[in-house]
Amino acid sequence: AVAAYAETLPETGATVEDGAQSEWGVDGIVAELTRLLLTDRRTSKLINPALGVADQLVEQGALLAAAPVSWIPLYRATQRVAFKLRAPHRLELCLKLYSSLALMSEELAGLAVGSLLAHMAHPVLRIRQTAADHLFAVVCIHGAIDADSDSDDIGRILAETEWVQDSASVKDARARLTALVRRHLPQSQD
Repeated sequence: AVAAYAETLPETGATVEDGAQSEWGVDGIVAELTRLLLTDRRTSKLINPALGVADQLVEQGALLAAAPVSWIPLYRATQRVAFKLRAPHRLELCLKLYSSLALMSEELAGLAVGSLLAHMAHPVLRIRQTAADHLFAVVCIHGAIDADSDSDDIGRILAETEWVQDSASVKDARARLTALVRRHLPQSQD
């Protein structure tokens, strides 16, 4: 229902009767989701629902009309939540939102892939597996970054490695994967 409503909104706030600008355009929704993610992360009960709603709206394409400049603050807010508060469930929601945001633009794809790669070394094994799953979807299924001839190797490493183990072979696979993927990211991501 929220996605259907968001699709009816103008890109930016519409002018109302008194000439003032309403903030409830698609850009306003993205800005409000960003604001919710930047609340006090230790005590807010709004962050997990905000992450879930943001992901659903992005994934369903309800926010496609938003201005490209509004996506980077949402990504940065998600990144801040992920790195400041490491609760596993919240991290999984952040990883899912990264993978959805990666499909919005080339710049976001590079940022999201970099964040997913960073979480491949997370001490919680479940987070590593989730990051690998989302990285596979972004790179191998959706082609959010152009991995050229390395695409098959990246897919093979992601699919064949048991990311829920903590062994030397996993560390080696992570190092090979990082080297392969980073070659195809924009220079600012290195």
